[in-house]
Amino acid sequence: EVDGVPLEAVVSTQSTGSEPQKKSFDNSRTSDEKRKKKREIEVKVAEYVDKLESGKCTRIKQITTNEQAEIYRYLLCKGKDAKKTIKHIATGRESLSELQSEMRHNPLKSPIVSGTSAGLSGLVSYGSSPSSSPEPEVKR
Repeated sequence: EVDGVPLEAVVSTQSTGSEPQKKSFDNSRTSDEKRKKKREIEVKVAEYVDKLESGKCTRIKQITTNEQAEIYRYLLCKGKDAKKTIKHIATGRESLSELQSEMRHNPLKSPIVSGTSAGLSGLVSYGSSPSSSPEPEVKR
């Protein structure tokens, strides 16, 4: 048995080139494409942070570098013109609070590229923010 499928069925689908093998290949290709896209976005975000820290990009004064990088990531993942949107927010042509509200109500699906609901507190979020974690237990 392989992954709950009798071995004969696995061997016969591999030798005949039937549909299950094709679906597996398609899923693998889709997964690889998603992984590649995520990697490209993370590279762009890292480059963006470097530019922010060196003063080569427009800064939004009300938020931290990490929060701005999170906004940049969100906009890239949504297919929006991230640099233009950030420039509009920095100059007051678009609302930062509206974008942050959108990010809370429509978070990104993947943990690699999602923000936290507590104000987008980091570059990469894997769930709750550090401030909400319990205090360590002290043994006496």
